Amino acid sequence: MANIDIERTRIFYGKIDFYSMTGKVMETIYYENREEFYQEIKDSYEIGRPINPTVISKDKCFENDFDEEDEEMEID
Repeated sequence: MANIDIERTRIFYGKIDFYSMTGKVMETIYYENREEFYQEIKDSYEIGRPINPTVISKDKCFENDFDEEDEEMEID
């Protein structure tokens, strides 16, 4: 019987890029839960936080194949 790493096989509903006031992406958060995804969009718009939400379509389903701790921020 094969053990499956649950953390690495999660399927995400969408992602939100959070921008700095200079227009650079400072953080990207992936959401598994539709309600949490839309609540964050609503909350961000209410306080004027610059974001770019993206619903990940089923045909472009994204699976977590990395550890969040190992993810590095891109620096231009």
